[in-house]
Amino acid sequence: MIKNNTFFYSVLPFCCIIIILLILRVQNSISPPLFNSLFWGFFIPLLNSTTGHFLKEAGLKKSDNSFLLLVLGGMVFRMFLTLILIILVLQFLNVSLHSFIFTVFISYIYFLIIEIVYLPGKSAGK
Repeated sequence: MIKNNTFFYSVLPFCCIIIILLILRVQNSISPPLFNSLFWGFFIPLLNSTTGHFLKEAGLKKSDNSFLLLVLGGMVFRMFLTLILIILVLQFLNVSLHSFIFTVFISYIYFLIIEIVYLPGKSAGK
């Protein structure tokens, strides 16, 4: 069961978008390069944010030093993971470059705002 629905509701629209993209691809309503661009452009920041959420939740249950290690170390890990995934997608998949970069940028900014808004409220004991 989800303890706090704020994160779940902030991620839900992107999960729905990914499902809609999969349906459109199965029906051949969207071209493969555009599908790859949008799918991976939404999925990479979603993975990044979800990983950050679970690391933060684990850190809140531990001591202050463990919290800092999990959250700050997790940030470094997530940034490198995101960088590696973006490079791999650009290198090996047939993507529309502008669509992919724009989708990653917008999704990343959205999830970053959610993390900034969500972290202080949760850690303050709300």
